[in-house]
Formats: sequence, structure tokens, C-alpha cells
Amino acid sequence: MYQITQRLKLDQRCLVHFIRAVLLLEIGLVNYIAKGMDLPADADFKPTSSWNTSSDVDKDFYLILDEPMNNITTSLGQTAELYCKVSGNPPPTIRWLKNDAPVVQEPRRISFRTTTYGSRLRIRNLDTTDTGYFQCVATNGKKTVSTTGVLFVKFGKIDFVIVTQLPSLAIPGG
Repeated sequence: MYQITQRLKLDQRCLVHFIRAVLLLEIGLVNYIAKGMDLPADADFKPTSSWNTSSDVDKDFYLILDEPMNNITTSLGQTAELYCKVSGNPPPTIRWLKNDAPVVQEPRRISFRTTTYGSRLRIRNLDTTDTGYFQCVATNGKKTVSTTGVLFVKFGKIDFVIVTQLPSLAIPGG
């Protein structure tokens, strides 16, 4: 549903730009004729849209954040998994950050991997020092999107994991 909403917003923006262009063209022609000038009979007008559309090469490029990252509250010693759900063409490269610094993998404790839906960051044997803002940044050369989640590690044991969502940030023109 999130993906459909994003595409509808994009389609609406394209429609607004198209209507503006048509209105400007009409205003220009009305002003031209109002000044008593006629359009030349031999004018060779050829419609062009290259100023407002992607080339055929670019038309299949996209990058979409399919779902915002969840926030997680858990306790010492547990395992947390954060998901970066993105899709794109070409497939995006994904970077993981903790408090704006690159996440460093540690054998058998901190790992991230590419998945069919984007990427997954797994942190085992959690410590309170693992608490922080985690961000995934996806880029495919044409666009960049990112989403951020909070991992909060409590001292005491809890019997459940609390998962919530934050809004995501799309970086236009990435």
C-alpha cells in the first residue's frame, strides 16, 4: 500500500507539471496573438517533451522505500533484527549506519546481508551500548532513499519485543 501511495504522489506531481506547461503554452500563444502578430504559416512546430521527461534509457530506473524501519525495544543478551525494505532498478546498494557512523560487522555478533526485500541487520547478544539510531541508506545511482529506526536495549529482562515505526526520509535526486 505504501508503494502504491508513493507512485500516486509521483503521478500527481507529473500531472501538475504537465498542466502548468500547457497553461504556459496557451498564455504564450494568447499574448503573441494579442500583440497583433500572426503565427507564421510556414512555422514548423514539432512537439517535444525532452525538457520534462526521462529519456528511454532512464524510464525504467526507480528506487522505492517499501516500508519504514521499525523501532525495537528489547533487553540485554537478546537478538535484534532491523530490516531495510527497498526495491529498485538497478538494484540498490545499501549502507547501514549507527548514530551516523558506518556499522562495523563483528563475527558471530553484528552482521548485515542483502535480502530479496533489501537488507537485514542482525545484532546478537545485545548490550546497552548497542542502543542507538540505525539508518539504512539505499542508492542505485539515480536516487537515494533512507529510513531510520531506534534500537533501545534495556538492562532488565523483558518478555516481549516492542516494535514501532518512524516516518522515513526520501532524498530526492539522491
